[in-house]
Amino acid sequence: MKQLSLNINRKVLSLLRSYIEFQVANDYPNANQIRVVVNNNTVSFERKQVVYQPGGDTSIPIVINFDGISQIFKLVDQEQISREFTYNRSKGMFDCSGEKLNTFHTSSDQTWSNFYLRVLNKPDTEPNPSYQFDITYGHISGSGSKNVIDKWTTQYPAKIIYKNYLMEYFDKIDGKIPFKNGKNGDYFYAVNFNTKLFPEMIDPGNIQITLAPISSSANQLYNTGSNFYPDKSSSVMYTLIDDSGDTTDLKTLNKELKEYYYLVSGSINDGKHGEDSDDAWGIIFPKKGIIIFDGVVLDQSCSLNTVTASMNGDNISKFFTSISASCNTTLNRTVTGSWYARTSEEVKTQTYFCKANVNEFNYSNNYTYFRGDKNILRFDNFVDSPRSYITSIGLYDDEFNLIALGKLPKPILKDSNKELLFHVRLRLN
Repeated sequence: MKQLSLNINRKVLSLLRSYIEFQVANDYPNANQIRVVVNNNTVSFERKQVVYQPGGDTSIPIVINFDGISQIFKLVDQEQISREFTYNRSKGMFDCSGEKLNTFHTSSDQTWSNFYLRVLNKPDTEPNPSYQFDITYGHISGSGSKNVIDKWTTQYPAKIIYKNYLMEYFDKIDGKIPFKNGKNGDYFYAVNFNTKLFPEMIDPGNIQITLAPISSSANQLYNTGSNFYPDKSSSVMYTLIDDSGDTTDLKTLNKELKEYYYLVSGSINDGKHGEDSDDAWGIIFPKKGIIIFDGVVLDQSCSLNTVTASMNGDNISKFFTSISASCNTTLNRTVTGSWYARTSEEVKTQTYFCKANVNEFNYSNNYTYFRGDKNILRFDNFVDSPRSYITSIGLYDDEFNLIALGKLPKPILKDSNKELLFHVRLRLN
């Protein structure tokens, strides 16, 4: 007797168990009407169906073999498996048309407005608004924020935010935010992008944001509430990019990316402006989806006049006003800005070439394939011309655990005149 390999033995045992369960459930004929056939690496069952030839006083039994009627597994050789393939997939990040975000709206439900402000792509009173990012403000000593909880407790949200960012993004518990050239760092503004917008990271070299100056009072006591607004006479608009220079994703593909880059003046089309030694607007963490802006630079360029007194200075709202103002024209500026960004995601795939030969998978184990108590074929012409519809392909491990399942767009007819080859691409990450 031919000795089967371990994998073949496992398949035989599994298929025998499946057959016995199916036989009990469907009152199949006895065991001498079934046999196991091993052909190379393919294990299948052949069921012998008795068909009676009409005519005369007696009927002559005719034994017909149904090749592979219970075949549900087939080994895939190593030659039928491609090597692991890795590539980077990039797409627009923002949930908007044209990959450009040019409308900014705050959420009407701001329970924690002292800590952050949520920004949407449309008013939340309209259908299907989409959450894009949060903005926040932090100060090393909590200046510019004050939240009196009761007569015993006063909270300084900006100090809590500052400590949190210092520890989480710079792995420090003391000191200042390390902006470029070691300058400033006492306070910052931050944009935290919705993590659902980028599966893995923001694509370095392919993000561009715009800011515009606002009008605000230099008096700390009056630089709150309605005392700041877009500068309607300004002709200035700032476009900012990261300094990776990786617009073609060469560094991304070669895995030469840094943890963070500096945010500098420039555009995706023209590159960065100025010299490498110039100060930066802030720091961007592509994999974490965070941009931390230098508060001093924003004060100097966008006239935020950040409130640093021991009071609630509405600093977060000032920053939002600078963002939204860049999307509107002014008396002296006819162009508008928008935020543009792409995401980058590493994808690992492997392709399995699953072949169904002419004599394989032409029958079905589905109960609708039979009729009557004796489980004879529903259609007589299936005896000589079997056919079935393939609707899905499963990949199993050596223990017959289903690890992947692919559904076909539509069922494919399989018969003994067809040989089919399916490319099953499996994503590995």
